This record gives sequence, C-alpha cells and structure tokens, in this order.
Amino acid sequence: MDQSMTKRKARQRLKRYDHSAIFVLIASTFTPVCLLALPGQRGYPLLLIVWLFALIGVLQCIVWILAPKWLTSLFYVVFGWLALPYIGELRTSLGDGNVALLALGGVFFTVGAVLYSLKRPKMWPIVFGYHELFHIFTIVAAILHFIVVHQLIR
Repeated sequence: MDQSMTKRKARQRLKRYDHSAIFVLIASTFTPVCLLALPGQRGYPLLLIVWLFALIGVLQCIVWILAPKWLTSLFYVVFGWLALPYIGELRTSLGDGNVALLALGGVFFTVGAVLYSLKRPKMWPIVFGYHELFHIFTIVAAILHFIVVHQLIR
C-alpha cells in the first residue's frame, strides 16, 4: 500500500510538471514573436499578458491538477490565440507565409486540445487513441511554430 501511495504521488507530481510545461512552452513561443515581430514596444503589453496567463496556468497545475480536461483545454486554447488581435501587424512584419504557419500551428494545437478534452476518438484502445493523436497534433503544431521562430531569430 505504501509503495502504491508513493507511486501515485510521484505520478501526480510529474503530471503537474508536464502540464505546467505546456504553459511555459506557449509563453516561450510567444516571446520572440512579441519582442521581434511586433514593432517598437507594441509587443510588450502582449508579452506581459502572455506570461501572466502562463503564471496562472502553472499555478492552476500546482493547486488544481485534477481540473476537468475541458476547462484546462479551453484555457490552453484561449491562451494560444491571444495574438489574434495583432494579426495585421504580424502579417506586415512576418509575411503572409509565416503568419499562415503560425495560424495552421494554432489550428493543430486547437484540434489536439479538443480531442484531448473530449477523450475522442477511441480508435484502437490501449494501442492508439485520442491521447496519442493529441500528441501527434501537438508535435505538428510545435514544428510549424518552430519554423517561424527560427526564421525570426536567425
């Protein structure tokens, strides 16, 4: 019994780290976009909002790790689309192609979050299901965003 309690606590701690890292990843992707792609000091307010969202998200992961999946997924999605009001300025500085990559990455992240929150589809139980599909969507989205950030900082 004691060993299973220890494993459960360790698993819950790792889950907190894992879910917190998602918020840090989103904010870290926003940072170069805010500082390098938005003109002058225009990106500073967005950067502040982004890191406040990240802090709130990390705190939520620490104090309420068992929050409903739909709620955390909704928070991730809203967080990820915070740059939408800046789309015109981003098109000017990054170009239509890079903005399209950012948007497509956002769509992949969003679809992945929806699949995760709905726990669907249940394709091949135990082998491949919604969670694995969620990770595929997340990897594709991260690659698309990486391409844009790489072009921005080189």
